[in-house]
Parts: sequence; C-alpha cells; structure tokens
Amino acid sequence: MRRLLIVLAVLGFLAAAGVLAWLPFRGHAHARQAAPAARGRRVRINVSKGVPPPPKPPVGPHDAPVPILEYHVIAPPIANAPYPDLYVKPDDFAGQVRWLAAHGYHAVTLRRVYDFWTGKQALPRKPVVLTFDDGYRSDFTVALPTLRARRWPGVLNLEVQNLQPVWGTRPGEVRKLIAAGW
Repeated sequence: MRRLLIVLAVLGFLAAAGVLAWLPFRGHAHARQAAPAARGRRVRINVSKGVPPPPKPPVGPHDAPVPILEYHVIAPPIANAPYPDLYVKPDDFAGQVRWLAAHGYHAVTLRRVYDFWTGKQALPRKPVVLTFDDGYRSDFTVALPTLRARRWPGVLNLEVQNLQPVWGTRPGEVRKLIAAGW
C-alpha cells in the first residue's frame, strides 16, 4: 500500500511538472485570451457551451503560431523498424532544409519564440522550429552539419537514457550541439 501511495504521489508530481512546463509554450493567443479577466474586465461566456469566445485574430507580422517540424531519426529506416515513418533519410532532410531556406524560412529555437511572445525579442519574417526527439546520434552527425551550414539552430528533446547506447548522442556531442546554439 505504501509503494502504491509513493507511485501515485510521484505520478501526480510529474503531471503537475508537465503542466507547469507546458504553460509558457501555449502561445500568445492563449495569453491574450486570459488577459482581460486578469485586468478585471468581464469575459463573455457562451452559457450554452460554457466556454469563452474565440480569441481575436493575431495582429502584426509575427503575432501568430510558429511552425514546428519534429524529427525523430535522420537515417534510413532499419530493417523491420516498427515505425519506419519516424526515419528521414539524410538526403531528404538536407532537401527539406534547402526547401525551407529557398522559401524564406529561418530556424529559431523555442526560447526565441517564447521571448518573442513575451515581447523580449523579434523573430525573422518566416520563423520555423526544427526539433529532434530522443537524442539519436544522427542529431549530431547529420542534423548539426546540415543546420550549421545555414547558421541555424535545432532543438534537441533529449531522453537522458539515450546518452549511453551506441546509437545515442554522447555527452560531449550534446555539449557541442549546445555550443552551436541548440
């Protein structure tokens, strides 16, 4: 019984931490929607549905959501991979980055997006966030050189246990990603 209570307490803590970590990234429109109530103004609520009206359309060139492209493994899929669509061949990834650049996009970090939404920093005209999940070694061997050639950062969503396996990004490589602006 004691173990069950400890497990439930840990799960509750993790859920609360996840919500708190998510809140800053909800986007500018959500913050604007909540702002009138915070300033003491009335917010109309559709009684039949019990929800506030949709937020006003974005104003200004960057007052809108920023696209996020999520990558998992930059490599050809391994034989019998359970989810082969999670793999992107290195040449395809390079082509996607070339396409983004040719169409005026500029990669930025989630921190820059957050700083923009809070009025601390401007963004390029067409920002995009490129994220890489789990910490596969291809983040360092393929994604870093491809993005570095354009002076673009990436965002590494590192699963710490992936620092050990042979296919994972090594701690020194993670430090180099950080030094490159990731």
